[in-house]
Amino acid sequence: MAGEEGIDEGIKTGDETGQEGGKFRAQFSADLKDHEAFKSYKTINDLGRAHIDLLGKARELDGKSAKVTELEAKLANTIPKLVDDSTDEEKEVFWTSLGMPEKPEDYELPDPAEGERDLILDKWARTTFHKAHLSKEQATLMGTEWNRFSVAYNAAIMKQEQDALKDEMAAMKAGMGDKYDANVEMGKRFFKKVMEVDFTDTTPVNTATLLKFVMKAGKLMGEDTSPSGPKGGKGDSKPGLIYSKSPRD
Repeated sequence: MAGEEGIDEGIKTGDETGQEGGKFRAQFSADLKDHEAFKSYKTINDLGRAHIDLLGKARELDGKSAKVTELEAKLANTIPKLVDDSTDEEKEVFWTSLGMPEKPEDYELPDPAEGERDLILDKWARTTFHKAHLSKEQATLMGTEWNRFSVAYNAAIMKQEQDALKDEMAAMKAGMGDKYDANVEMGKRFFKKVMEVDFTDTTPVNTATLLKFVMKAGKLMGEDTSPSGPKGGKGDSKPGLIYSKSPRD
């Protein structure tokens, strides 16, 4: 290009004349001789090289700007812009263009990894996803990741409970010593008598189970109590009359 040839010629001239220390600025007009922009250049070569470097950066920037403009043009034809004062209808068009279904029921969520589908959780997820303007693909991804998380979380909780139970049983065994096995067997027999089912390592023990056990055990133990005699020592009761299940003297 003519401009760059002129720069090259200027650089050559500067080399031949040996204008060191910025003496080449003497050729500038009065308003440029002492300008701060040129004081850092010692020779005209330095100025020429800096200008060529600047031209290269300008071309690179122009290329990037052209690509950004092209991309903006493509996006402008596919996705509407959502401004701060957009109407509800405009917002609906915007989110729909990004893949949000018309209704929460239109989401296609994966089946749960364990057990049956929880309809309450399912409805909550669909409603929440729609409020968040998620696309169908995003909702499916969220459902899949939730399944993975819930399986890992439940497994971790179960392991934590099992480890805690092992620690409790170990402490109990240490306290009872050689009487541990006999005491455990006695406890299992009593549980079976009260609940009418065997107690095993997989028997679910929760608040309801314990409450039923205590109530039934209390009822069985209460049956051994003799009824109160008549007040004032009068009545049909005879001396020595006891409840049928109480041991006789």
